[in-house]
Amino acid sequence: MVAAGAGELPGNVALTANVGAPDMGGRAVNGTEPGLYATGDSAACDTAALSNRLMADPAAAAAWAGVFGISTASIPYYLNTLTPVVLTADTWVTNHTFASGRANPFQAILQRGTAVYVDAAGVPRAVCSCSNPLAPPAAAPIGGYRLEGQPWPGDQTRSVTRVAYADQHVTDVAGTTTLVPGAPAPRRARRSCRC
Repeated sequence: MVAAGAGELPGNVALTANVGAPDMGGRAVNGTEPGLYATGDSAACDTAALSNRLMADPAAAAAWAGVFGISTASIPYYLNTLTPVVLTADTWVTNHTFASGRANPFQAILQRGTAVYVDAAGVPRAVCSCSNPLAPPAAAPIGGYRLEGQPWPGDQTRSVTRVAYADQHVTDVAGTTTLVPGAPAPRRARRSCRC
């Protein structure tokens, strides 16, 4: 299954292969790395519509806000702090579905070309097309997951990008790329977002 919102990017729009650090079967990069995101199809990112949709459904709003540890009243403000961008690399995240009044986490690889919202540190926080909240990927090797869904053209599960979150940082120390890892998360992975 192709990730919702995945679109075409010009061939020269991509994150260079020599940035980041090998990590958990992928490549960890800082959210501010040049080339990590592109501007483009932001039509899928309608902040006002997302805010209105969430505020009209109190149960969904509470579940969505719970992922970020904010109140439902803070959703419009929080959304206005995010920036719509397009992924230039297949990116590993913890995605969420809404079922039984809860936001249920699962591991997902979002396809290059997917429109997402990122925070000020360049961390993906929501999928534009379906508004699923996003969180850090699991702190476990991607090879430990059973992948579901159909691969897309150019899919290389072992070379996905992991954006370094608040509890991680990719840096160069004495010519060596170093990653300080964060805490573990749920163990389940899918190839695309479930909207």
